[in-house]
Amino acid sequence: MNQNIHLFLIFVNEDPDIVNQCLSQFPNAIPQFHGEESGDYCSSFKRDYVKALRINSETELKKVNQDYKDAKMLILDSYDDDHYGGTGKTSVSYTHLTLPTSDLV
Repeated sequence: MNQNIHLFLIFVNEDPDIVNQCLSQFPNAIPQFHGEESGDYCSSFKRDYVKALRINSETELKKVNQDYKDAKMLILDSYDDDHYGGTGKTSVSYTHLTLPTSDLV
């Protein structure tokens, strides 16, 4: 595969054995986690990863930053009780997500 192309493998609450199997078949792929995976779970695969989070007015961005400090990127999705991302909802008000940049890792 062309080295300029980045392959992302999307997982939602997947068994770690399945994630490892997929990553072994695509060694240059970046895992992207969209479920309730913890920071420790995401980091356990020993590679860069992307974490998507469903956010609402109760989301504590400082805690998110601490929990996923090893993430290469965070994706903030509108919260939906039934779906993990991709809903097309834009009902989130980002005004409550202010955070001094000095707190970012």
